[in-house]
Amino acid sequence: MTQPSNPDRLVDPRLVIRPDRRLIRAGGRSERFLLIDVTAPTVAPTRMGSMPSSLHSMVAYCSASRSFTPLAAPSANPFGYVSPTKAAHVRDSLGERCPWIVDGGACAHGVESTILDLSVPGRARLLRPGPIPLEKLRELLGEIEVVTRAANQQAAQDAPGMLERHYSPATRVVLFPNGTLPVIANLRSAVLFLGRRAHAPANADVFLLSEAGSTEEAARNLFDLLRQLDARGYETIHAELAPPAGIGAAYNDRLTRAAAR
Repeated sequence: MTQPSNPDRLVDPRLVIRPDRRLIRAGGRSERFLLIDVTAPTVAPTRMGSMPSSLHSMVAYCSASRSFTPLAAPSANPFGYVSPTKAAHVRDSLGERCPWIVDGGACAHGVESTILDLSVPGRARLLRPGPIPLEKLRELLGEIEVVTRAANQQAAQDAPGMLERHYSPATRVVLFPNGTLPVIANLRSAVLFLGRRAHAPANADVFLLSEAGSTEEAARNLFDLLRQLDARGYETIHAELAPPAGIGAAYNDRLTRAAAR
Protein backbone atom coordinates (compact mmCIF):
# COMPACT_ATOMS: atom_id res chain seq x y z
CA MET A 1 0.00 0.00 0.00
CA THR A 2 1.14 3.55 -0.57
CA GLN A 3 0.82 6.83 1.25
CA PRO A 4 -1.31 9.40 -0.64
CA SER A 5 0.16 12.82 -1.37
CA ASN A 6 -2.79 14.39 0.46
CA PRO A 7 -2.80 12.87 3.98
CA ASP A 8 -6.47 13.78 4.46
CA ARG A 9 -7.47 11.73 1.43
CA LEU A 10 -7.23 7.96 1.57
CA VAL A 11 -8.86 7.09 -1.72
CA ASP A 12 -8.61 9.13 -4.92
CA PRO A 13 -12.17 9.72 -6.24
CA ARG A 14 -10.86 9.30 -9.78
CA LEU A 15 -10.23 5.60 -9.14
CA VAL A 16 -12.74 2.95 -10.18
CA ILE A 17 -12.05 -0.44 -8.63
CA ARG A 18 -13.07 -3.65 -10.34
CA PRO A 19 -12.15 -7.25 -9.45
CA ASP A 20 -9.68 -9.26 -11.50
CA ARG A 21 -10.11 -13.01 -11.21
CA ARG A 22 -6.72 -13.82 -12.70
CA LEU A 23 -3.94 -15.04 -10.42
CA ILE A 24 -0.17 -14.74 -10.52
CA ARG A 25 1.61 -17.42 -8.53
CA ALA A 26 4.91 -16.64 -6.80
CA GLY A 27 6.77 -18.98 -4.49
CA GLY A 28 3.78 -21.31 -4.22
CA ARG A 29 1.44 -18.52 -3.10
CA SER A 30 -1.41 -17.02 -5.13
CA GLU A 31 -1.82 -13.26 -5.33
CA ARG A 32 -5.22 -11.89 -6.40
CA PHE A 33 -5.36 -8.31 -7.61
CA LEU A 34 -7.90 -5.53 -7.88
CA LEU A 35 -7.68 -3.63 -11.16
CA ILE A 36 -7.81 0.16 -10.98
CA ASP A 37 -9.21 2.30 -13.79
CA VAL A 38 -7.85 5.81 -13.41
CA THR A 39 -7.86 9.10 -15.27
CA ALA A 40 -4.59 10.28 -13.69
CA PRO A 41 -1.33 9.61 -15.61
CA THR A 42 -0.03 7.04 -13.11
CA VAL A 43 -1.27 5.36 -9.96
CA ALA A 44 0.03 2.80 -7.49
CA PRO A 45 -2.30 -0.24 -7.37
CA THR A 46 -3.76 -1.69 -4.21
CA ARG A 47 -2.94 -5.37 -3.62
CA MET A 48 -5.10 -7.55 -1.45
CA GLY A 49 -2.92 -9.74 0.74
CA SER A 50 -3.50 -13.48 0.57
CA MET A 51 -3.31 -14.08 4.34
CA PRO A 52 -6.73 -14.74 5.97
CA SER A 53 -6.05 -12.09 8.63
CA SER A 54 -5.62 -9.33 6.04
CA LEU A 55 -8.71 -10.45 4.15
CA HIS A 56 -10.79 -10.54 7.34
CA SER A 57 -9.49 -7.10 8.36
CA MET A 58 -10.48 -5.59 5.01
CA VAL A 59 -13.94 -7.16 5.20
CA ALA A 60 -14.37 -5.81 8.74
CA TYR A 61 -13.23 -2.35 7.63
CA CYS A 62 -15.63 -2.34 4.68
CA SER A 63 -18.52 -3.52 6.84
CA ALA A 64 -17.88 -0.98 9.60
CA SER A 65 -17.36 1.95 7.26
CA ARG A 66 -19.89 0.81 4.63
CA SER A 67 -17.18 1.67 2.14
CA PHE A 68 -16.03 -0.88 -0.39
CA THR A 69 -12.93 0.98 -1.50
CA PRO A 70 -9.30 0.07 -0.89
CA LEU A 71 -7.61 1.34 2.24
CA ALA A 72 -4.35 3.22 1.58
CA ALA A 73 -1.80 3.70 4.37
CA PRO A 74 1.91 4.31 4.90
CA SER A 75 4.31 1.48 5.63
CA ALA A 76 4.34 0.17 9.20
CA ASN A 77 7.85 1.42 10.01
CA PRO A 78 9.82 4.68 10.15
CA PHE A 79 10.67 6.00 6.70
CA GLY A 80 13.91 4.62 5.28
CA TYR A 81 14.51 2.02 8.00
CA VAL A 82 14.62 -1.75 7.56
CA SER A 83 11.14 -2.98 6.62
CA PRO A 84 9.18 -5.03 9.16
CA THR A 85 8.54 -8.67 8.32
CA LYS A 86 6.92 -9.64 11.64
CA ALA A 87 4.40 -8.00 13.94
CA ALA A 88 7.11 -7.68 16.60
CA HIS A 89 9.11 -5.45 14.23
CA VAL A 90 6.17 -3.07 13.95
CA ARG A 91 5.83 -2.92 17.71
CA ASP A 92 9.58 -2.30 18.11
CA SER A 93 9.53 0.56 15.60
CA LEU A 94 6.22 2.28 16.32
CA GLY A 95 5.56 1.41 19.96
CA GLU A 96 2.44 3.01 21.42
CA ARG A 97 1.89 5.09 18.28
CA CYS A 98 0.30 1.97 16.81
CA PRO A 99 -2.21 0.65 19.39
CA TRP A 100 -3.49 -2.21 17.21
CA ILE A 101 -1.48 -4.65 15.09
CA VAL A 102 -3.00 -7.41 12.94
CA ASP A 103 -0.53 -10.29 13.25
CA GLY A 104 -0.76 -12.58 10.24
CA GLY A 105 2.59 -14.23 10.90
CA ALA A 106 5.95 -13.60 9.27
CA CYS A 107 6.03 -12.31 5.69
CA ALA A 108 6.19 -15.14 3.19
CA HIS A 109 8.97 -13.69 1.01
CA GLY A 110 10.78 -11.24 3.28
CA VAL A 111 11.20 -8.51 0.67
CA GLU A 112 8.63 -6.02 -0.61
CA SER A 113 6.46 -6.50 -3.66
CA THR A 114 7.51 -6.33 -7.29
CA ILE A 115 6.52 -2.97 -8.82
CA LEU A 116 5.82 -2.58 -12.54
CA ASP A 117 5.12 0.64 -14.46
CA LEU A 118 2.47 -0.10 -17.11
CA SER A 119 1.41 3.53 -17.63
CA VAL A 120 2.54 3.58 -21.28
CA PRO A 121 0.70 1.08 -23.52
CA GLY A 122 3.05 -1.53 -24.93
CA ARG A 123 5.87 -0.57 -22.57
CA ALA A 124 6.50 -2.39 -19.30
CA ARG A 125 9.10 -1.11 -16.83
CA LEU A 126 10.33 -2.89 -13.74
CA LEU A 127 10.67 -0.20 -11.07
CA ARG A 128 11.39 -2.42 -8.07
CA PRO A 129 12.32 -6.12 -8.17
CA GLY A 130 10.44 -8.35 -5.76
CA PRO A 131 9.14 -11.88 -5.13
CA ILE A 132 7.66 -12.18 -8.63
CA PRO A 133 10.95 -12.38 -10.56
CA LEU A 134 11.80 -10.68 -13.82
CA GLU A 135 12.05 -14.06 -15.57
CA LYS A 136 8.41 -14.88 -14.74
CA LEU A 137 7.21 -11.41 -15.73
CA ARG A 138 8.92 -11.70 -19.12
CA GLU A 139 7.18 -15.04 -19.69
CA LEU A 140 3.85 -13.27 -19.13
CA LEU A 141 4.47 -9.83 -20.65
CA GLY A 142 7.36 -10.15 -23.09
CA GLU A 143 10.17 -7.60 -23.03
CA ILE A 144 10.43 -5.53 -19.84
CA GLU A 145 12.71 -2.55 -19.32
CA VAL A 146 14.62 -2.72 -16.05
CA VAL A 147 14.96 0.76 -14.57
CA THR A 148 18.58 1.40 -13.61
CA ARG A 149 19.64 2.79 -10.23
CA ALA A 150 20.56 6.14 -11.84
CA ALA A 151 17.23 6.38 -13.63
CA ASN A 152 15.18 5.30 -10.65
CA GLN A 153 16.41 8.27 -8.66
CA GLN A 154 14.55 10.41 -11.18
CA ALA A 155 11.52 8.14 -10.80
CA ALA A 156 11.77 7.92 -7.01
CA GLN A 157 8.33 9.51 -6.58
CA ASP A 158 6.71 6.99 -8.93
CA ALA A 159 6.95 4.07 -6.52
CA PRO A 160 8.06 3.32 -2.96
CA GLY A 161 11.52 2.02 -2.11
CA MET A 162 13.38 3.65 -4.99
CA LEU A 163 15.58 6.13 -3.15
CA GLU A 164 19.35 5.55 -3.26
CA ARG A 165 19.37 4.83 0.48
CA HIS A 166 16.47 2.86 1.87
CA TYR A 167 15.75 -0.24 4.00
CA SER A 168 18.80 0.89 5.95
CA PRO A 169 19.83 0.03 9.54
CA ALA A 170 21.73 2.54 11.66
CA THR A 171 24.76 0.22 11.58
CA ARG A 172 27.05 0.60 8.58
CA VAL A 173 26.50 -2.13 5.96
CA VAL A 174 29.34 -3.27 3.67
CA LEU A 175 28.67 -5.68 0.81
CA PHE A 176 30.92 -8.40 -0.61
CA PRO A 177 30.48 -10.52 -3.76
CA ASN A 178 28.75 -13.86 -3.68
CA GLY A 179 31.10 -16.74 -2.88
CA THR A 180 33.91 -14.56 -1.51
CA LEU A 181 35.06 -13.57 1.97
CA PRO A 182 34.81 -10.05 3.39
CA VAL A 183 37.74 -7.91 4.49
CA ILE A 184 37.21 -7.24 8.22
CA ALA A 185 38.54 -3.84 9.29
CA ASN A 186 37.39 -3.72 12.92
CA LEU A 187 36.66 -6.10 15.78
CA ARG A 188 33.00 -5.21 16.22
CA SER A 189 31.85 -6.73 12.95
CA ALA A 190 29.11 -9.15 11.97
CA VAL A 191 29.14 -11.18 8.77
CA LEU A 192 26.01 -12.35 6.95
CA PHE A 193 26.57 -15.36 4.71
CA LEU A 194 23.91 -16.80 2.41
CA GLY A 195 24.83 -20.32 3.49
CA ARG A 196 27.40 -22.44 5.29
CA ARG A 197 31.09 -21.94 4.48
CA ALA A 198 34.06 -24.23 4.94
CA HIS A 199 36.06 -21.20 6.03
CA ALA A 200 34.82 -18.03 7.75
CA PRO A 201 36.51 -14.97 9.29
CA ALA A 202 37.81 -15.64 12.80
CA ASN A 203 37.70 -11.98 13.82
CA ALA A 204 33.95 -11.42 13.37
CA ASP A 205 30.62 -12.88 14.47
CA VAL A 206 29.19 -15.01 11.68
CA PHE A 207 25.46 -15.43 10.92
CA LEU A 208 23.73 -17.56 8.27
CA LEU A 209 20.72 -16.40 6.33
CA SER A 210 20.07 -19.94 5.10
CA GLU A 211 21.55 -23.22 6.31
CA ALA A 212 21.02 -24.66 2.84
CA GLY A 213 22.26 -21.60 0.93
CA SER A 214 18.79 -20.93 -0.51
CA THR A 215 18.38 -17.41 -1.89
CA GLU A 216 14.63 -17.61 -1.22
CA GLU A 217 15.21 -18.44 2.45
CA ALA A 218 17.95 -15.80 2.70
CA ALA A 219 15.59 -13.12 1.35
CA ARG A 220 12.91 -14.24 3.82
CA ASN A 221 15.33 -13.85 6.76
CA LEU A 222 17.27 -10.77 5.60
CA PHE A 223 15.35 -7.92 7.23
CA ASP A 224 14.73 -9.83 10.44
CA LEU A 225 18.44 -10.52 10.90
CA LEU A 226 19.45 -6.98 9.90
CA ARG A 227 17.16 -5.65 12.63
CA GLN A 228 18.61 -8.06 15.20
CA LEU A 229 22.21 -7.12 14.37
CA ASP A 230 21.40 -3.41 14.31
CA ALA A 231 20.33 -3.69 17.96
CA ARG A 232 23.56 -5.40 19.05
CA GLY A 233 25.93 -2.46 18.68
CA TYR A 234 28.16 -3.71 15.86
CA GLU A 235 30.30 -1.16 14.03
CA THR A 236 29.85 -2.87 10.67
CA ILE A 237 27.61 -5.53 9.13
CA HIS A 238 29.28 -7.32 6.19
CA ALA A 239 26.60 -8.87 3.94
CA GLU A 240 27.06 -11.32 1.09
CA LEU A 241 25.34 -10.56 -2.20
CA ALA A 242 23.30 -13.27 -3.94
CA PRO A 243 23.31 -14.67 -7.47
CA PRO A 244 21.14 -12.16 -9.37
CA ALA A 245 18.59 -14.64 -10.77
CA GLY A 246 15.05 -14.96 -9.38
CA ILE A 247 14.47 -13.30 -6.02
CA GLY A 248 18.23 -12.70 -5.83
CA ALA A 249 17.69 -9.47 -7.78
CA ALA A 250 15.34 -8.17 -5.06
CA TYR A 251 17.67 -9.37 -2.28
CA ASN A 252 20.63 -7.54 -3.86
CA ASP A 253 18.54 -4.42 -4.48
CA ARG A 254 17.54 -4.14 -0.82
CA LEU A 255 21.08 -4.75 0.44
CA THR A 256 22.57 -2.23 -1.99
CA ARG A 257 20.17 0.46 -0.76
CA ALA A 258 20.81 -0.53 2.86
CA ALA A 259 24.56 -0.04 2.27
CA ALA A 260 24.26 3.37 0.59
CA ARG A 261 25.53 6.36 2.58
